[in-house]
Amino acid sequence: MTNKPSLSLLTLSILAACAQAADLPSPEEMATLVVKGTRISDVSGRYVKSADLADGLFRNQADIFLVRRSGIANDVILRGLKKDNINVLIDGGKIYGACPNRMDPPTSHVLNNNVESVEINEGPYDVENFGTLGGSVSITTRAPEPGFHGNIDLNLGAWNYRKGAAAFSGGNDRVQALVSFSHEESDQYEDGNGHTLAEQLIDQGAPTKYRYQPSEDDRKAYKKRTFLAKLGMDPAAGQHLELGYTANRSEDVLYPNSPMDALEDDSDLFNLSYTLTDLGAWSRELEVKLYDSRVWHPMSNRYRVAGGPDGVNERQNRMKSRISGLRVRNRMGLAGGDLAFGLDTSRRNWDGEYRGSGMSAGITGIASIPDVDTDNLGLFA
Repeated sequence: MTNKPSLSLLTLSILAACAQAADLPSPEEMATLVVKGTRISDVSGRYVKSADLADGLFRNQADIFLVRRSGIANDVILRGLKKDNINVLIDGGKIYGACPNRMDPPTSHVLNNNVESVEINEGPYDVENFGTLGGSVSITTRAPEPGFHGNIDLNLGAWNYRKGAAAFSGGNDRVQALVSFSHEESDQYEDGNGHTLAEQLIDQGAPTKYRYQPSEDDRKAYKKRTFLAKLGMDPAAGQHLELGYTANRSEDVLYPNSPMDALEDDSDLFNLSYTLTDLGAWSRELEVKLYDSRVWHPMSNRYRVAGGPDGVNERQNRMKSRISGLRVRNRMGLAGGDLAFGLDTSRRNWDGEYRGSGMSAGITGIASIPDVDTDNLGLFA
């Protein structure tokens, strides 16, 4: 039997709908929809307990998820998308990891103690930087300040985690400089059963060749060192020049869910920006930015059973990545608002080759990824 609504109920529903429609503003009266991102300030102070920026964002932002690969260098997921569908900028410059398996995602090349703020924008709304599909993660490192400032941090944690970091900044109203450096390392973390990364491979029934050699079972999960230097100058009124250099040096990072571990994970980021303000009716602000980012990432099975004792059957995949770019952005007043326009151009290189020893010597010199360039040129407004 079907229950039919009564006439009085239908009448009330129609009247209610009409009343709601009468209260709706017309298209001319509706407010402008503004898409806003999330800005996180004082990252170096708030996320001091986490060395990994991706992990810090995951623990404090509901819209960030992770792909966990090791004790450090996790990869972020934003709006269900990951990898190159998320645009990661460090001081306005791009950086791409060299590993095809994402052992070294972009966020792993800067640590929390060097980060001032992070801005997360969801969706493909950033027209100034190509590659933004799921969203963008814009990272700003610490800036020098006038006067003299300094801090020293010492952190201890579970699984013999140890970190030391220091930063010093100083200068006057015309010239400011900052230097920051850190060192950290950790043993392998343990699961709920108290098993290390090496023991978890046995628990999961991984093939013997992918397990760690008995002599390497207690190896540290990673060692990591960073260095940041910045120089800011105001040559004249309305002008600001900034030079920045960030170095990341990682050693022996264990990746138990992969056949290889990272012997090194080194990166160098160079940034130069020159900003001029109040140039006239056609330019309220003109910014020219140059950047160059380089990554060196050799992977190896040296510590696995397949590699044999003393590396007798070691196989390496030696990867490198580089991107150099230029962006020019001009902002001017137009019809009571702002118009920003400019160009963005870059060249990305990706290259890799195998190297072997002993029984694997025959792979030496074989390309793992062909030496390839990707050129980009775009105009935005």
